[in-house]
Amino acid sequence: MMNAAGTSIPLLETPAALAALCALHTGEAGIADTVLKAALAAGQGGNTARPRLFLLQAWSAMQQDNADEARLAINEAVKANHWPLTPRDDFLLAALDVGLARRGSEVHELVLAWERAREAMMHVSVDLFSLLPWGELMITAARLRETRRVGHYLDGVWHFLGRLGDAPLWSVPLHWAGVQAALLGESPAGLAPHAAALVRASEHSHLASVLAAAGKAWVSVLAGRFEASDVETAARGLASTGLPWEGARLAGHAAAHAEERRDMVRLLACARDVHPQGASASAPPPERAGAPQAEMSLQAPAGDFGTQGGHDLSGLSPREREVARLVLEGKTYREIGEAIYISPRTAEHHVARMRRRLGAENRSELLVRLRLALGEGHPPP
Repeated sequence: MMNAAGTSIPLLETPAALAALCALHTGEAGIADTVLKAALAAGQGGNTARPRLFLLQAWSAMQQDNADEARLAINEAVKANHWPLTPRDDFLLAALDVGLARRGSEVHELVLAWERAREAMMHVSVDLFSLLPWGELMITAARLRETRRVGHYLDGVWHFLGRLGDAPLWSVPLHWAGVQAALLGESPAGLAPHAAALVRASEHSHLASVLAAAGKAWVSVLAGRFEASDVETAARGLASTGLPWEGARLAGHAAAHAEERRDMVRLLACARDVHPQGASASAPPPERAGAPQAEMSLQAPAGDFGTQGGHDLSGLSPREREVARLVLEGKTYREIGEAIYISPRTAEHHVARMRRRLGAENRSELLVRLRLALGEGHPPP
């Protein structure tokens, strides 16, 4: 009705923002996109509402691992504002910067974004329509080992949800963030209450059932006791609820710990399928056109293999490929140096550069990506 009338009235949230938030909280990012685009086209809420609508559009794009679209929407939000963002929108923008940096695996950018977010959170209080940013910051705090510095804020978030009776619509994404934070912090005690909450909510929430299964899969992978079929189901479930980056990350991590080669190949294929860029229907770029699918680099959740700075499809230079083979043989930096006549420090630099280029967040993911880069992760003919 507001779109059709083209009028502006003062509201805490526009109908489009409320609808988009409900959609994002229930795993329906596509619906959020549709509602937000229609509202922006119609000018719902007038100029004052545009920045927040664009920021929510950016959040939906980030959640679906469309970083470029997210940044475009952020730019539109900043341009649409003729005065400084409100504290709650500035907080949302800061959390977006953190989320994009975390998914881009740029540690330096993540630290800078985190410092800005810590300042932004001092200017807001917890409210029902600003819960998603707290989930992103909860995960990042665990990754950066900064949880204690923001613990009192997070306590406020859980207290707020407790007063609402832990309503599934609003609490399920936060409990999923709690699961991820506990996994990063290697805290079984911290994981248990969030996992239990997701299981309870599964009776009434499809998203909760998907996230509960994904949490169970993560625990089994980290314990080294998992079935590839269960992990694949969980990863595809995450992708189906608008969380493809999380799904690809789960499948990729499991592939790194698979004992059977066929399971590794299956899980890597799953990661490639659920990741948006990897599943794109658009034509491959010129340097990869015509290449068999098995030879295409995995568009990994933390980055892609690409061809940047390299001499072949793997993106690795000849020297880096030498180092990669020795890494896969389990050689130390000293042993690598002795084998190819370089210093251990130079060997370490080569490994760090390959890790950044291939988008690996840890050593396990690096090993998987190196196997692919050297052609050892392809299925047999």
